[in-house]
Amino acid sequence: MILAAQSGVNVDLPGTENIEKARGFKTLIAFKVISLALMKIVAYLEKGQL
Repeated sequence: MILAAQSGVNVDLPGTENIEKARGFKTLIAFKVISLALMKIVAYLEKGQL
């Protein structure tokens, strides 16, 4: 990579975009799981109070 940079060839760092996409995807999954759990808890509480 150093030789390529010195010669003027454009070199992209591997995986920088993939890491950002993976972080976003993991965040999305976490929020989905949390929202599903909260909906189940609310449904359980509503059922118990009726």
